[in-house]
Amino acid sequence: MSTLTRRQLLKAAGLTAGAAVVLPGRASAQAKPGTFVTAQTSEATGLDPQLVPALSRSRRSPLTYNQLVRFEPDMTPVPELAESWTTSADGLTWTFKLRQGVKFHDGQELTSADVKFTFDRLLEKSASGKADFNALDKVEPAGKYSVKFITKEPFAALVASLGGFFGFIISEAGVKKHGGDLNKGALGTGPYILDDWKVEQQMVFKKNPSYFKKDVPHVDQLIVRVIPDEANIVAALRTGQIHHAFIEDNKNYNLLKEEKTLTGYRSSRLGYDYLNMSANRGPLGDVRVRQAISWAIDRAQVMRVATAGFGRLTAPATAPMKQWQLPEEQWMKYYKPDVEKAKKL
Repeated sequence: MSTLTRRQLLKAAGLTAGAAVVLPGRASAQAKPGTFVTAQTSEATGLDPQLVPALSRSRRSPLTYNQLVRFEPDMTPVPELAESWTTSADGLTWTFKLRQGVKFHDGQELTSADVKFTFDRLLEKSASGKADFNALDKVEPAGKYSVKFITKEPFAALVASLGGFFGFIISEAGVKKHGGDLNKGALGTGPYILDDWKVEQQMVFKKNPSYFKKDVPHVDQLIVRVIPDEANIVAALRTGQIHHAFIEDNKNYNLLKEEKTLTGYRSSRLGYDYLNMSANRGPLGDVRVRQAISWAIDRAQVMRVATAGFGRLTAPATAPMKQWQLPEEQWMKYYKPDVEKAKKL
């Protein structure tokens, strides 16, 4: 029996990778359509892909929505709802050619008017979303299946933003039909249609029979359960009650990685932790006290304990990924603990 790769299985289920992903150890490459169950610790506070700036929402949005572009694992942008795009010589106008025949869940065809409506609404109503498109001036239809993004200045990050947190395309007719409220429903073009939602229990998604990608999804039904305690998610994975989970606690990941029936994958996170000291009052107002604290801290040991061995020390000017930060040998010498020096201060 052949096996599905991690990427194939996540693609088939409409899921994306997280900090640590745990999946069943084996699955048939020609598995019959069925139900795929995943679990998360938090419920979505709402489903509006523009007005809810929460991670819990962003993990659900790819199930029901698409973006104009998406990114491969190596961060190469590739077409999604857009077939192609070009940029003007001055870098101020980006023209996207849309796929024809793409349908929203209500049966309406995706057109350039929906793309314009999406970003007009984003710029008007979403402060967080607007920040991702701060150089965007306006969006104009250039025919039924072509749309122009006009920027105030050259905006190299436009494609990244279109494939990012706030880039999901919504239906103009659908939004107006529901009085502007997308928090309790989903009106996208994505691989799944929201079928049922029992708040703080589970969301049930059914396969979109009109999805524009003919090879996915393979799974007829996808269930996202809410299990607040990650220890219970670990137990559910071990007993086969769920098939997939994002594991946030590295200690729990360590518990699961020895399970032969499960397969785990890790990826880097962009977040970081730090000790922030107020220099405005009290003993911390003395720079020598702050320096002494800095010299006394064994950062490597804190990292090993706090992250169960998965963390990485970051440079003074924190970069989001290792390949963009200074080599460790250039800066770590200033951050090695020296208790005697701390005492002298």
